[in-house]
Amino acid sequence: MLRIKSILKRETLLYLSLIVLTILVSVFVVKDFVGNLYYLKWKDSPQKDEDRISVLEEKVVKLIPSKSSSFYELGRYYHKKAYTAVSREEQAEMLRKAEQSLIKAISLQPGNSYYFAEHARIAGSMGDIDMAISYFEKSLSLSKTDATIHKIYARWSLRHAKSVFRIEDLDFLVNMYNNPEEVIPFYEEQIIGGIMAKTFINIAEREWDEALRLGVPRGRSTYQDLGDLYMMTRKLDKAIANYKSSGDNIRLINSYFIKQDLASFFGVVKSIIDTKNRVFWSKWDEIRKLLDKITKIERNNYEAYYWLGKGYYQQNMFEEAIEKLVKVTALEPNHVDGHLFLAKSYEAVRKTDSSIHEYTEVLKIKPGHREANESLGRVLGDKL
Repeated sequence: MLRIKSILKRETLLYLSLIVLTILVSVFVVKDFVGNLYYLKWKDSPQKDEDRISVLEEKVVKLIPSKSSSFYELGRYYHKKAYTAVSREEQAEMLRKAEQSLIKAISLQPGNSYYFAEHARIAGSMGDIDMAISYFEKSLSLSKTDATIHKIYARWSLRHAKSVFRIEDLDFLVNMYNNPEEVIPFYEEQIIGGIMAKTFINIAEREWDEALRLGVPRGRSTYQDLGDLYMMTRKLDKAIANYKSSGDNIRLINSYFIKQDLASFFGVVKSIIDTKNRVFWSKWDEIRKLLDKITKIERNNYEAYYWLGKGYYQQNMFEEAIEKLVKVTALEPNHVDGHLFLAKSYEAVRKTDSSIHEYTEVLKIKPGHREANESLGRVLGDKL
């Protein structure tokens, strides 16, 4: 009788253990399933970042504390938030949270090169450049043939080099190309986080070369970065080729100005001013200053005066347009468009007689010019 009771007791304990185990497994499976549903919700949600990230923090991380990608995404989010922080205290807090999240992600998946690369970027943002480089090198050791990792390292290094390189200062660039022995040591020996700028340039060159060799996709930002790198290292033709591909017309006309390729310079300026595109409205002041520089270097360069005049005309600054276009017609009396836009500018400020004179000049140079013919008829009709 005792033996039967003992067997029944063992069987009961076994069944109870199986039931408990089943419950635990079920709970784990359900939590994992629900957590992954929330993760998918986070990935596909069109909500604001703050709302989306709360799903990671409040749902996924609590349901699946072993999901490394959740901590990685949290780290990236906090790192991004640090750049828009309203105070140093808030920035420091965001960077601290970013670092904690990445440390957790790495502890869960220590072989993930992207986690180390992001941790490197965070360390750099916190001012620990040596640590950043160490983490980038660790990331590369894990994924030597991953073009994206090389690109991330290259872009990070280039950004640091550009912090002391005046890429938008045309006078600085012209001086660098004319006097490299004076200017290049000036910026290459600048110290960034305890490391010379030259080191960052060398890393950027090495890593971009490797990323390109491995076939990294080339988008607009990649071409822009390559253009900046080649500009910094005095490879002007390569810089021009990449600025063309990036669509950065301001960097492109700066490059042509440095090269003194004015034909190409005016070709790009024409495309900007004629189309009155976004670059024209946002960058006219920079374009104007470049054209002014040319008129000071070459006082008889009628093309520079013409594009200044037409640019002012497109901006509805008609008196300024007249001043420049008068110089065009004086330097190049047979410049059809110079006379035409001078006539249109005179017409805009109601200087009718001067407008009639300039439309007539257009027709003398190019008989049958349709716009001049129609405009002259209109102005004469209005005068009667």
